[in-house]
Amino acid sequence: MSDDQVNVDQVDVEEDQTVSVAIGAATELVLRTGADSVEIRMSEPIEEHLDVEGHDCPYVFLAVACYAARAARTGYPVKPGKQVIQAGAGQHPLLALHSLLDILIDGGVCKSCGRPTAVLHDPDEEAGLLLLTCCIWRYSPADAAYLRDCVTADGGTDASP
Repeated sequence: MSDDQVNVDQVDVEEDQTVSVAIGAATELVLRTGADSVEIRMSEPIEEHLDVEGHDCPYVFLAVACYAARAARTGYPVKPGKQVIQAGAGQHPLLALHSLLDILIDGGVCKSCGRPTAVLHDPDEEAGLLLLTCCIWRYSPADAAYLRDCVTADGGTDASP
């Protein structure tokens, strides 16, 4: 094979490994919100939609975080000892985790700097004005983790996991 030819199987393996690392990082960040567990679930397509010509009914993946009632921010009464869930959905497990992280982190409050929190999943995405107003959790492929871009009380920055 010449240098300008690409081995498609090798590209697929590299993409799978990259996605697996991103799924691991997203799962770890969900757990840092106080979740006791994180599950990825898949829904089956609706049978009657499969027979309609031109209708593509995809699988839907759910990322589900389970919290003990003590740690939940539900806004409604929860019986002691019960679990509370929060879920995000997408057409791929990673997109479902991204949806869940958007729900859990966007609009929260950073324990270090007290600013509102935001999450960015694309490492190349420009934060723009968010940098001025929010503590941003940003995915770093090099670190295989989401890092917090936080201004500390003494005015310094803290880029910690």
